[in-house]
Amino acid sequence: MVNDVVVRGRYAYLASGSAGLQIVDTESPELSLVGQVDTAGYALSLDVIGDYAYLADELYGLCIIDVSTPTRPQEVGFYDPVQPAEHVIVADEYAYTLDGGAMRIVDVSIPTQPVEVGLFQTIGLPVQVIISEQHAYVINERQAI
Repeated sequence: MVNDVVVRGRYAYLASGSAGLQIVDTESPELSLVGQVDTAGYALSLDVIGDYAYLADELYGLCIIDVSTPTRPQEVGFYDPVQPAEHVIVADEYAYTLDGGAMRIVDVSIPTQPVEVGLFQTIGLPVQVIISEQHAYVINERQAI
């Protein structure tokens, strides 16, 4: 099951549930699968910035995958926040992840060594985060915070 899609150039990057990250060549006539990283859990959300895909994995947390060669993606780092990661977005050198009741800010400037640098407890279940300049807007199941 595909939960999220990001298109960069000729490739579509898919958060494909139990199949992890899948990379599809959108310029091939049959939309062929060219690369895959099967993560330990269930891929729910992703963002692709430069040579890296950042994957929110329900059981594994934040997975950082080098996609500089789309036919040979390789996991290079991960951050396990204890709670399942359900959504991720990356801005500048930070990944913003959502879990059961919090937004976590993870410094990903060194992709092999992500480090949590901030935590914001939310009221209710957070479902999406939007980054605009120096502000993070968290939308939960009932209201925007």
